[in-house]
Amino acid sequence: MTDKITNFIDLETAAKHFQDATVLAYNENCPFTVRPKNRNISWWNQDLAERRAKVRRLCNAEKKSGNWTDYKRTLTDYNKALRQPKRKSWRRHCEIEKAPECARLQRILSKDEQKMENILQQRRRPWKSYSGSDSLAQK
Repeated sequence: MTDKITNFIDLETAAKHFQDATVLAYNENCPFTVRPKNRNISWWNQDLAERRAKVRRLCNAEKKSGNWTDYKRTLTDYNKALRQPKRKSWRRHCEIEKAPECARLQRILSKDEQKMENILQQRRRPWKSYSGSDSLAQK
């Protein structure tokens, strides 16, 4: 490409080169990653799914009839049932923080074995043993 832009074609060429360089730099430094859809919520269970479905059915039915008492009662029961496993899960999490370091690590690793295996595989590096005479400055 020439240093001077003398006409419209030179301007378009320069803009195209700039755009290509920008996109290339972005793609090399910010690789595309697909975020995993974590739908495995530890406190969600089949009972909550059934209660939620019932609440949604009642809501749709009450929109037509105008009588909201059954929906409100069912929604309150659902919300109470929802809070219990959430609180229980939070308490378990807080117990992990109070546990000794080895027990805490074991609990964290045992929560989702597949996830931890993936993390460990991604971070696996060849570890070197250094003797006392080696220093980081020499490496």
